[in-house]
Amino acid sequence: MKVSDGSHLPETFDRAQYSLPQWLPDGSDFFLNRAREGAERGSPDYYLNSVNWFHWLGTDPRRDIRIAEPVTAQSAIRSEILSQ
Repeated sequence: MKVSDGSHLPETFDRAQYSLPQWLPDGSDFFLNRAREGAERGSPDYYLNSVNWFHWLGTDPRRDIRIAEPVTAQSAIRSEILSQ
């Protein structure tokens, strides 16, 4: 929502229930946490392995950048292979 006039911004975020956006100091963009892609809402592990994203205000959330994801055995092995 634009505080200046109360209008709503066009962006909507799936899988972002209870996410607390962390705004950049200038208020232009923010980081948010979202459930992983393919997570089934209502399942016991819906919030397991959520992912952090960076969003540019006024842009399509599909263009957001994945900032951090949970470390899994697979991602740890991939990192080790890439660092060699």
